[in-house]
Amino acid sequence: MGISEISDDVWTDVLLGKVNFEFECLAVKILLARLRIRLNTDTSPAAVQQCTAELKALFIKLEYLPSVKNDLGKMSRYRRVS
Repeated sequence: MGISEISDDVWTDVLLGKVNFEFECLAVKILLARLRIRLNTDTSPAAVQQCTAELKALFIKLEYLPSVKNDLGKMSRYRRVS
């Protein structure tokens, strides 16, 4: 499972708190908390896109870690309910 398999909707739902995963990677937890605080004041599409890019970049950087692989697995199994 790779980052490219996870849809943009999943990344957006994670950032906006519509879905809450129990992430294992501490770096992901810290960045996600910071990005959510930023999005509390600015939920424009540009801000969401920038935050999504930051979160994806961290996952790419740390993709080799077992905890990040597990976190990616959780996200790849998520399906948005319409």
